[in-house]
Amino acid sequence: MTDINPVPDQPQPQPTPEPIPQETTKVLKEAPPDKKPKNWLLIISIILFLIALGAAGLFAYWQYKLGQQFSQKPQPTPSPAQTPTATPTPSGPKESELTSLDATWNQYTNYQLGFSIKVPKEMLQRYGSCKWDEEGGDHSYRADPALVPVKIYEDTQNTTVYITSEYYYELTGETIENYISYYSECNKVPNSLERVRREYRAERGHYQQAWDIIVKEVANDNQLEAFIKERYGSGCGLGEKTPSEQEGVFNVRIEGTIEIGCIVNYMTVLRYFPAKNKVVSWHLGQDVTFYKVLGTVVQEDIIYDQEMAESFRFLK
Repeated sequence: MTDINPVPDQPQPQPTPEPIPQETTKVLKEAPPDKKPKNWLLIISIILFLIALGAAGLFAYWQYKLGQQFSQKPQPTPSPAQTPTATPTPSGPKESELTSLDATWNQYTNYQLGFSIKVPKEMLQRYGSCKWDEEGGDHSYRADPALVPVKIYEDTQNTTVYITSEYYYELTGETIENYISYYSECNKVPNSLERVRREYRAERGHYQQAWDIIVKEVANDNQLEAFIKERYGSGCGLGEKTPSEQEGVFNVRIEGTIEIGCIVNYMTVLRYFPAKNKVVSWHLGQDVTFYKVLGTVVQEDIIYDQEMAESFRFLK
């Protein structure tokens, strides 16, 4: 038997321990941003800006060209309706005019009604002024006659012309003591067509020293008599016709009495112009209307009524 001597134990090689894997954190680098989209946006923005700039330039150019063409074209002349002051409007025929003759007289001509008459430039108006009076126990404003410019008012609707004062003074604030009127106020009243038409020959007629010259068309004696009845009263009629100072014009007498309704207790003028089929009438009144007080013993007052009446002329 083979003695086999056991070989002494050899140290067994130790297995190499596997390294324990340790967790490691990988740091990932961010990829650089993609620059491609931003580059395209920039390019597109530049292109749009250039297009807009070009369009604006083109538009400005065309505006400039149009402006030049417009400025070179002859401009139309404005019509009279656009510039009324540039083109004078042709005036129609005169209806009336007032012409100065001298320091005392004007000549009034009414072309529409067809007559002329001399008119004084001023008149003594019984209510031309006023003053406070305490004489003899009085305590009131009283009328004080004064010279006032003469004014002419034309009532074309009624073919009437009023010759009167430009203004008068009105007494107001009346109180009555022992049947005597006293007035606490006195006011200047400018005259007007409406006022003289309303007050003349009415309750306030004492304020209006006036003539009312009325002109009507009459074709024959029948129409002339109808005018007389309308103007003077239903009981009045056509009387004798006598030649006046103007050739072809007649003074007409009014026939009638108070008993039959023809009350003409004042001076009046009635003239007939058959060639023009016209009649004229105005009331002179019961006293003088147009006059001037000189205020001296040597010189008499100047009465204008007669000269005015004699100066009346129909236009031919």
